[in-house]
Amino acid sequence: LKINTNFKKYRIPLILGVIGVGGMFLFSYLTFIPAQSFATDSDTDQRTLMNIKYMQQMSDQICTNTKENKTKQLIDIRDGKSYWVTKLKDGNCWMTQNLDYDITTTDIATIQKRVYEDNKCVGWVNDNSVPQYCDPGNIGSGHSARGNYYSWPAAMNGNTSATGTVQGVCPNGWHLPTSNTTVKGSFDELAAAYGATNDASGSTIMRGSPMYFQYSGVADSGGIHYVGSNGYYWSSTPGSSAYTFILYLGSSGANPSDGNYRYRGYSVRCLMKTNSDDFWEPDSLLLD
Repeated sequence: LKINTNFKKYRIPLILGVIGVGGMFLFSYLTFIPAQSFATDSDTDQRTLMNIKYMQQMSDQICTNTKENKTKQLIDIRDGKSYWVTKLKDGNCWMTQNLDYDITTTDIATIQKRVYEDNKCVGWVNDNSVPQYCDPGNIGSGHSARGNYYSWPAAMNGNTSATGTVQGVCPNGWHLPTSNTTVKGSFDELAAAYGATNDASGSTIMRGSPMYFQYSGVADSGGIHYVGSNGYYWSSTPGSSAYTFILYLGSSGANPSDGNYRYRGYSVRCLMKTNSDDFWEPDSLLLD
């Protein structure tokens, strides 16, 4: 910070009293110094994950500034729900619990909300083009929360023609992971960073700290299946007109480039990529 010393001094008269004949006044002068102003450098955001409160405040620079394994709950201003966010070993900041956002017709005019009853998402259709989601309720908490089930058109917020970095149903500034690629921000890069191979040990790594991927199961027209034994997570990477690449987790595998039908209801994780492969160490006065 620089103190602005470029100010003027003003002399303000103060009446002390009346002396002599003819009503002549004597004056004294006080020196008035205006309040000091400070110049700030707004070109570089020095905040870290620990300095923000809301998901929508996150930026690639803030993620870059944050040290690996730093974690905090952030609030999604769309509905007030909180999510654990962690700077992971791949250099990106990930949600480390499943998304639980209830999509409205303001988001997607054609969205279909399916009612959860008796371990079913009533009305779910096996149609690859239908944006639909199902909220099973507050099952689990924190990292272990199951979150919502989304068809791929719903996870993509209806933007099924896009490829690469896609916000989809994620909060502003965040986006869906990619898959079947080792580029930054992909499931494959994340798994490789932790040495999670496509076997039982890899599945254990992905489901453990600090990533906490869940065996959340899958929703379709027949009900909700495989809770506790399998996990499925959407990417933004299409494989064909009917298939999309996903992260699959099971007792004997962790496949970051699996593929499956778009109509199925899977979980969603969002991430914020850093703006470089290296992160900047913030000033020690900041909360890091």
